[in-house]
Amino acid sequence: MLLFDYYNLLKEAGHYVSFISEQSSENLVSSVNREKPDVVYLIVMGHVQLAPMFESPVVILASPNPYQARYRYKNSSDPFYKDLFLPTVEQLKGIDKCYVFSLSTAIGEAYEVHGVPRDRIIFVSNWCNVEAFATSPAPSKKDTAICLGRIDQRKRQEYVLATGRKVHFVGPVVPPQTSLKNEGCSEMLYKLIRTHPEALGSWSRHEVHSKLNEYAAMVNVSTDEAHCCANMEGLAAGLSLVVSNANLPHFDSSLPFIFKVSEQDILDPQLLGQIIDEAIRKAAKWRKEPRDYCRENFSTQKVISEHIRVFENLLAKTG
Repeated sequence: MLLFDYYNLLKEAGHYVSFISEQSSENLVSSVNREKPDVVYLIVMGHVQLAPMFESPVVILASPNPYQARYRYKNSSDPFYKDLFLPTVEQLKGIDKCYVFSLSTAIGEAYEVHGVPRDRIIFVSNWCNVEAFATSPAPSKKDTAICLGRIDQRKRQEYVLATGRKVHFVGPVVPPQTSLKNEGCSEMLYKLIRTHPEALGSWSRHEVHSKLNEYAAMVNVSTDEAHCCANMEGLAAGLSLVVSNANLPHFDSSLPFIFKVSEQDILDPQLLGQIIDEAIRKAAKWRKEPRDYCRENFSTQKVISEHIRVFENLLAKTG
């Protein structure tokens, strides 16, 4: 979730919201307690240890990082697993008023298998400003799909490239081994994508809103996801979705404009290519339905109302 959007949307819904950022833990605790909030919403995992010092009856930890989905296997080589996730989970388990907002079932499972009680893991959605996206009765690039987002190992764009289908790649290219998470491209993908004629670089938000509807389908075969905003944006613009299992928890995969691809499909360029072909071929049938589905399930007003309802229910439990 975009933090400042969240801040503004809660304020627009009539709630008093403070955004507090302090360098020292002592200052953070005193600043929060001075505001006397009903709910403290943490975006830094390391701040969970401060939860007992907050006077608020409810503390929520945001959990938007898709890499946390891997931690449900308990054998992650990610250094953040050992150095940050495990200590945070141990602290969470001992703080009854501290809850986790999970943007995917897999992330929630990662906390649960490490001992966080299920009733303190809350599955929530991201939102989409549907009306910001241009629409069209048919895609102007009628034979073209799009991959929107960071180009890196987790998103696995190299498998889409291998199909030979006409797909445009929009987003920043993350160089190999960019960080300790090793989230950059593979060396092969990095070399290919930097000179690929269909790699269009990054778009501004205005370009995303105005250009996405030109495409027939969106492809996202990532290994892990929280609740990917790009998927909802594709729906809002009227695109069909071609998505891996990691992208499905929030969606009804029985819908005719959502095309599920298995791991076997992803690893086989012919199979993946055939599914992309089908999504593109049928795209003109479903321009209105994807947008309506996105509005009904992920509109800003609907999702923010659901989050507020969660806050109210948690507060009611405190008496």
